[in-house]
Amino acid sequence: MILICGPCVIDTYGTLYNDAKVIKSIVDKYPSVDFYFKSSCIKDNRSNLKNYYGPGFEDGTRYLSMLKSELGIKITTDFHTQEQIKEYGHTVDLIQIPAFLAMQTSLISEASKVGKPIHIKKPQWLPPYDVSKPISKVLGQGGNIEVFITDRGTTFGYGDVIFDPRHIKAMKDSSKCDKALVDITHLQNHSKIYNRYYAEQVGAAAIAAGADGLFIEATIDPDKAKCDADSVLPIIVLEKYLEKFVKLYRFINE
Repeated sequence: MILICGPCVIDTYGTLYNDAKVIKSIVDKYPSVDFYFKSSCIKDNRSNLKNYYGPGFEDGTRYLSMLKSELGIKITTDFHTQEQIKEYGHTVDLIQIPAFLAMQTSLISEASKVGKPIHIKKPQWLPPYDVSKPISKVLGQGGNIEVFITDRGTTFGYGDVIFDPRHIKAMKDSSKCDKALVDITHLQNHSKIYNRYYAEQVGAAAIAAGADGLFIEATIDPDKAKCDADSVLPIIVLEKYLEKFVKLYRFINE
């Protein structure tokens, strides 16, 4: 089972280290979990110019690399431009392409040149069977590049995003992705109570439907998070959920 997990965006190295250390201590209880620590160096799709965007790639990838060295964990972060990938793509273990940019041919082509696994988040407006389009752009570059695809939910009218368990099979059947995951922390109507209550049910449904893993944003104190405070889970809840998810994954995949 794959787990991509961490705070939405990098705040300080201290808060990042604390989150990574605690999440690692939880994941270490489950040796079968393939864990990538994720946090954004830049959150380039914020809705307001006054919102916190992150420390930038120079400091952000340096912080993540320090965690990789100190804690012995794999790391990943979002990339938004070809230039970011050219300069910093080699520093991570997994190159993440945000949902809003999943159809950008130039971005995916550049990511394919790095030689690292690529994680594409499915755009909210893209049907599950059309994930074959961005994935084919990776595979068309040649080489043996591992591709993860994560269902981030689908736009349902205005102000809500839903997860359809059928998407797991549809994504696997229509593409040559190596792994299909589900993001359980962005399926929301912008309600803190809604998100934290239903994340457990969405995660269990995803695993039961055949997902190869989960994407979960989590931090020690979500209420102090500078980005996606209403979506990110408290790590104490993550510990409870992960035990259930791993047991269910083992049962489904026996």
